[in-house]
Parts: sequence; C-alpha cells; structure tokens
Amino acid sequence: MTQTWWIIKHVPFEGPALIGTVLSARGIGYSICEPFDGDSLPEASECAGLVVMGGPMNALDDAGHPHLAAERALIRDCLDLGVPVIGVCLGAQLLAAALGASVFEGPAGEFGAGTVTLTDAAKSDKIFGGIDGEMPVVHWHGDTFDLPEGRCCSRAARPTRTRPSGSGTTPMACSSMSS
Repeated sequence: MTQTWWIIKHVPFEGPALIGTVLSARGIGYSICEPFDGDSLPEASECAGLVVMGGPMNALDDAGHPHLAAERALIRDCLDLGVPVIGVCLGAQLLAAALGASVFEGPAGEFGAGTVTLTDAAKSDKIFGGIDGEMPVVHWHGDTFDLPEGRCCSRAARPTRTRPSGSGTTPMACSSMSS
C-alpha cells in the first residue's frame, strides 16, 4: 500500500498553508481529507505522516462533529505505528485528547496573527528542520490542553500553555511522540 502524508481539514476555507508549502518544497506529496464534507479518514497504515488542522469546534464535541472521535483514534493509531503527527490549533487539542490529556477552556481566547517558537528538537527535525526559530501562524482557539502524561513531544513546536501573555496554547503540537 502506498503511503502519503494526509492533511485533515475541519472547515472548507482553511488549507495546509505554510505546512503544505514546506511539504511540497521538500518533495513530500500529500492528500487532503475533509471529514466535515463526508470524506472517509485514511487508515493509519496509509499515512506517511498526518497533519490535523484547526477549526472552530471543541476537540471533544463528538455530538456536533461525529468524525472527531474517529480522528482521535486515527491519531493514536498513527502514533502507535510511529507515524509523525502534527496538530495545529484544534489538531493539537485532538492530539492531546487522543493521548489522554485534558482539553479545557483557556483563560482567554486567542484569535489573529501570531508566532510559534520552535523547540531545539524541532529545529533539527526532518519536518521542521531548516525553518527559522519562529513561524507565523493564525490563532483561532479558546481551548487549551495539558501535555499527555508518560509521553513527551520529542520534536515539537513549543508545547506549552504559557506564553509571554501568560495564557494560550501553542497551535502546533508534535511531529512525533515517544514513551
């Protein structure tokens, strides 16, 4: 079975943006999945990598968005197979929830332009490597999350709720997880 990177979108107007640009520049092909529009999620075995994008819903809003439970399962399955997973905003919350961490309303919503600071591990990662220390992002979230216990983000954008403003979540979580 041929593997490709998969990008899961949650709204029609949000594309892979800079992530798609970087993947393409590195010769990495990708397919887009839109479960909100009826697309079936890929199997973890079909994924060379998984990018889970953002959206306005809550990561645990299974009643309003039934595909979210299947996305969390796909994230767990990918990580179990050693497939890199990148979570952006809602995707980072889904990644945390998939690994048993708490996702909850943050002290204040973050909306608009901002930056994400890469960790030292991310700067040498095969995915993030070569990107400057900060990446431009668009924040669109009111929820935040705890890091999963017993797991560490070995290659990640800074996975913390604490930013200089004292609140908020990093919109990009992990490209791989290890126990």
